[in-house]
Amino acid sequence: MTGYRGYAWGPEMTKNFSQATCFYTETVTIDIGIEPGSLEAFATYLHSLADAYSHRDCVAAADALGWGWMNHTLVFVEDAVWECNYTPVRVSNDDSHGREFGKAYPDDSQRTDEAIRAVYDELVARARDKQEGVYQPLSLDTRLKGKLHSITLDKALYNYVHKWNFDQPFERRKYADLLAEAILAQRIPIDR
Repeated sequence: MTGYRGYAWGPEMTKNFSQATCFYTETVTIDIGIEPGSLEAFATYLHSLADAYSHRDCVAAADALGWGWMNHTLVFVEDAVWECNYTPVRVSNDDSHGREFGKAYPDDSQRTDEAIRAVYDELVARARDKQEGVYQPLSLDTRLKGKLHSITLDKALYNYVHKWNFDQPFERRKYADLLAEAILAQRIPIDR
């Protein structure tokens, strides 16, 4: 695979990318040891697909500022760019990834909804096109069984994103377990 690596530097007191005054990129061959078309490559693609939604607004903000590329690990300046304000050592419900869950920031959590559906569509397509998988994919309007019996898969995925804030991962995990239980209870084998 072909990609690029980039370098940025500036005056002695430069603390982050946005303060850099010199930039250099070069084309490189990237070999991550994953066979093209493999399940591992597909999983890597799915992660990248979800990240494209998660990072979309930050990338657009960085482009508008003329920064060239963006990341979420800037020191101090990230708070000045609302779409990018995430520092791993001080995560919160109000940073760029925290806003992707809960009800407080509907535009941000909408990106998470979009990402989930895009990933699900790719999973369904792979199961059908490559004839991988043992069970038929559920449609999003499938009514779930078990403790989640009164809602559709689509509504369950929406609840996963919107019912709990970022700092409530235990609650989301319990809900994901219920969701998995409901899906397992109604899966139908594929007759090939």
